[in-house]
Amino acid sequence: MERVAELSGDQNMEETIKSLLDDSFTSAMTLTNSGAPQVPDRYVLPLSQRPVLGSSIGIRETTLPVIDLSLLHQPLLRSSVIHEINMACKEFGFFQVINHGIPQSVVRDALDAATQFFDLPVEEKMLLVSANVHQPVRYGTSLNHSTDRVHYWRDFIKHYSHPLSKWINMWPSNPPCYKDKVGKYAEATHVLHKQLIEAISESLGLEKNYLQEQTEEGSQVMAVNCYPACPEPDITLGMPPHSDFGSLTI
Repeated sequence: MERVAELSGDQNMEETIKSLLDDSFTSAMTLTNSGAPQVPDRYVLPLSQRPVLGSSIGIRETTLPVIDLSLLHQPLLRSSVIHEINMACKEFGFFQVINHGIPQSVVRDALDAATQFFDLPVEEKMLLVSANVHQPVRYGTSLNHSTDRVHYWRDFIKHYSHPLSKWINMWPSNPPCYKDKVGKYAEATHVLHKQLIEAISESLGLEKNYLQEQTEEGSQVMAVNCYPACPEPDITLGMPPHSDFGSLTI
């Protein structure tokens, strides 16, 4: 009798994994937690687009610019930092910032709240699923699960975050700490965004407040991404090479 029950359990597990692999909307985390031994076919990239793991032979290393934002507040050094930002924008299109003013505790708290959200039961997260990219709060997987020809091993929740008072009540109420912790991070990144836009404007020879009105009246979208462990990381990606549609991504 015990043996029959054990076999039945194994069969149910196989059926569960099969249904997960065949489902048109299944989050990457659900697949990981199910113990699926391979990624579903919809995640498999063409050979030319697959990541190169292990060996770095033939790959050119790139050193990204690192900008110390604290130096912007030193009058004798500000022009030098503005020039560094100018060159980084021209040559790379992105750069790393240090001494940016966002406390590590704020970053840790936001990551903690995000982790708690993705650990919620599937049924609760599914209440926020939408294929409409204009939804003010949207949970999903890949880029857009309903239109992607190849899926990516990523789950996400996206929501508008500026002005915060307009949108925060639409954010998830569970986990209970989400609005507070992620809200503080959103406010901190908006301050950083304004600082960076001012510096970039100056680097273009404009007044630093040239885009101030557009920055304050514009929208801010926060994308909270989750990249669970993948059983076959050599044939899929969490995100494809891409560019963002906004003015600045932090």
